[in-house]
Amino acid sequence: MKKITKKMMSAMLAAVLAVSTPVSVPVMNNTALAAEESQLETVKEWTSQADYAAWYYGDGWEGGYQGSEYSKAGLGYDENMDALKVAVDYSKDKAQTWSQMAVCIWDEGLDLTGATQAELDLIYDSAKLDGGLTIKAYSNAGIDQYVAVNTENAETAEGTNLSKVHVTIPFAAPVSKEASDFAICLIGNETSYKGNIYLKDIKIMKAPSEDIDVNSTIPVKDTTELTLAKLSLTSEVTLADAEATADTKAVYAYLDAVGKSEYVIYGHQDDTWHKAGDLLCKNGIESDTYDITGSLPGVMGVDTLALLGNEYSAERYNNEIIPITGEVPLPETMEGNLQAIANISNQAIEAGSIITLSSHMPNFSVVEEKADYKEGDPTYMKYDFSGYTPNTLSGDPVNQILPGGKYNEKFNAFLDVIAAYAKKVDGTILFRPFHENTGSWFWWGAAFCDAATYKSVYKYTVEYLRDEKDVHNMLYLYGPSSEAASMEEYEVRYPGDEYVDMVGFDMYNIKAPADNSAWYDSFEKELQIVNDFAKTHNKLVAVTETGAANDPQPGENQTALLKTGNEARDWYNKVMEIVSKSDASYYLLWANFSKTDGYYTPYVDSVNEDGTLHGHELLDDFIDFFNRQESLFAVNQKDVLDAVDGDQIQAVSAMKDAAGYITAPISGSRILEPTTLQAKVNGEYSEKKVKAEFILHGNTDIKVKAKSKVKKGETCYSAELSQKNLDKLGESVGTIDLVLNGVVKDTVNAVFNIQPPKEDPYMIDDFENYYGQETLLTKSWSANKATGNTIALSLVQDADKVFSGKYALKFDYNETSDGWAGATISKTVDWSDCNALDFYTVPDGKNQLVVVQLSAGGKVYETYLNLYEEYANAEAGTLLHVTIPFSKFVSRDEAGKPAGGLSADCASVTSFGLWVNAIPDSPAVADGMVAGTIYYDHITATQTENTEAVIVPAK
Repeated sequence: MKKITKKMMSAMLAAVLAVSTPVSVPVMNNTALAAEESQLETVKEWTSQADYAAWYYGDGWEGGYQGSEYSKAGLGYDENMDALKVAVDYSKDKAQTWSQMAVCIWDEGLDLTGATQAELDLIYDSAKLDGGLTIKAYSNAGIDQYVAVNTENAETAEGTNLSKVHVTIPFAAPVSKEASDFAICLIGNETSYKGNIYLKDIKIMKAPSEDIDVNSTIPVKDTTELTLAKLSLTSEVTLADAEATADTKAVYAYLDAVGKSEYVIYGHQDDTWHKAGDLLCKNGIESDTYDITGSLPGVMGVDTLALLGNEYSAERYNNEIIPITGEVPLPETMEGNLQAIANISNQAIEAGSIITLSSHMPNFSVVEEKADYKEGDPTYMKYDFSGYTPNTLSGDPVNQILPGGKYNEKFNAFLDVIAAYAKKVDGTILFRPFHENTGSWFWWGAAFCDAATYKSVYKYTVEYLRDEKDVHNMLYLYGPSSEAASMEEYEVRYPGDEYVDMVGFDMYNIKAPADNSAWYDSFEKELQIVNDFAKTHNKLVAVTETGAANDPQPGENQTALLKTGNEARDWYNKVMEIVSKSDASYYLLWANFSKTDGYYTPYVDSVNEDGTLHGHELLDDFIDFFNRQESLFAVNQKDVLDAVDGDQIQAVSAMKDAAGYITAPISGSRILEPTTLQAKVNGEYSEKKVKAEFILHGNTDIKVKAKSKVKKGETCYSAELSQKNLDKLGESVGTIDLVLNGVVKDTVNAVFNIQPPKEDPYMIDDFENYYGQETLLTKSWSANKATGNTIALSLVQDADKVFSGKYALKFDYNETSDGWAGATISKTVDWSDCNALDFYTVPDGKNQLVVVQLSAGGKVYETYLNLYEEYANAEAGTLLHVTIPFSKFVSRDEAGKPAGGLSADCASVTSFGLWVNAIPDSPAVADGMVAGTIYYDHITATQTENTEAVIVPAK
């Protein structure tokens, strides 16, 4: 992606899947070589002045990069360095996690056959590198790989004060054809680096390859015989959009019927344009599923990244599809990109697939306006939505995208992109916005907004698409993470029956063992909770994301399935059997990005003369899954979907009476002066039908009647909170209710007449500024946990737990033997004048893996208290004073967990976390569970002369 390349998505996914502590960042590895140096053979190299002089700036390769003119003027051979000099300017791109430019070489007949990796020396000024760098190799010969530059391995370039790193970029597979181009993309990762970078001794190498593929032994023989008569179709559906198209009503009825049957639909993200197998595309279909089975998946996942030209594009469509179809090429513009992915979606629909759309939305606080925008162009042409920033957690966008918020116009323009795509799609879209919201790895996560704000943002999204843009071919999905331990917990952020058609959850299986019963049990329990919730609320249900995944293997950026040695070989069938017992209609696997960027299904590399397949070791297992009676692919459901007559199905609105939500003030706001209270009420209800008022609860209750303003498709209500009424509320932590026709429809939190505390940039928390109100505590600290685990945060005033002031944090956990739980708080600050973290804690004596975590410089750094002898041996209940130098924190997501990086990255701290991970064989684990309570107080950055951690009883 960046342009956005496919790999960053798999890197982002690793963030979601990280088990030790779930808040994470892309994990990339540039330390592994495809083979030993002595075995490598040079295919092509650029090492001389004449070689370097032939390189040119790659116009059009930019993704989130604003330094083009600087780079064009500063590219060329450097005599002193005997290297290719590349001037880069990321000074305007500091907020971008992926800011890409490129240098290129063109050589007709460039033969890269057999090449397995590229390598070069990267020379840079470490004093200017305040973030990270990534290098990508690209060629039309099929090379499209990237690695992060491991600056920990830097040495001094001879005769200079510059740093040098040798970078190796392994390719997904040996190159099998000639090329005419090769490009090196330099990508800034949250850096403001401005100056020269030198590329020296650029080589493309090849190594002997070992064939670890297997031949299939089971023939593809689908036994599924699905007919309309085998399904019990309803004649009436209750929808968030009562004006849904006939096809959308039909798809809803079909999914409902499948969910209540023994059948399970197989789903796969990005199925027809991302693949791991080497088999050449058939009729423009780049699908591992199709290569194995001859069918597309029953549900195909698309992400809005593809709508923007990041994961798919008009350029790719023109190169791959147009030569086959002979159609008129699409314009390589935003409009062309939208049409390209719509065409691909329609092709899948025609084959029998159902489309589901997820959205890794950009962080709207870093989205810039385009200088070339012309009045009258579509609204989304006004903004640059390129770059991958859903995991950029700064800027507070989620609290600023509702009407009146400073990013509302940008958000509306982004929704206009989705609406434009939806109107080009000849079928139904299962739209899943703001997914995995109960975690905190995306800017809309639990750490960055309270439940009331999340619900309002979701509702607004539905209303905008449905009522403002007249999109009526969507079903709306609510898909959080998988940590809910009860229906009540699942409901905390649920937007409401009026706005949701389907519920689900995302749950991945990490390092699936041969005896995978523990994960299957957890998966089944979570599915049962969500299934029961769906029944109670009369909603469809699905497993919205799943898959088996592993830690990155040597030479791979991300790893889902292993190339060899996967133990849970019956995974697809086992998951299907569990889903089949529920009302869930499908489960969706994440994408097959490439062999080195993660794949969730097996793949085919070639077809043998006898027709058997040659490819990944799970081929037989996946064929067996396809052949099962219960599994549904596109080929199985096409005729049935075509036969369902949506015109004969009645749609009933899920909205039974007036529904609305407060748009201002945002939940949790501090109200210090007279302010306007605002709410939206669904447009079905005119002002004559609704009596609206706000009730404010502080030291006393204040009731304010709301006045309406009717616009197309909506009714807005507002009221003024006067100084007199504000005074009556007093200094209090309270709430504001929206009451429609005597019924409370929405409630937001508010702080009345209490001045904000003075900001201390060094203090993470001393727990005094919540005034003893745990609603304020849990708004700042976002909890997260594994399935079947619990965590509770509260404030205590016990003298033996509090270091200073009145309050300390109480951290209660109850975990399975392989579980985890924790909480994070946002903190964007420069700690470059500090070198240590200082806090007070009371251990519980359970000595589980007690994690203290800092996110900084785009990386996650951790230290583990139980590994310090002074902590592990301390008597439970003892208040300890802990000082840990930054140099002792390790980089969680780098191979070997190297220490020291936080000392360099502490200028860009973004969050802090406290976690407990259960240790399975610990004496504290009893009957598969471990529970405990740890206390924390006065967590701050400091300066220390000590080079080792100091843990002593508090004075």
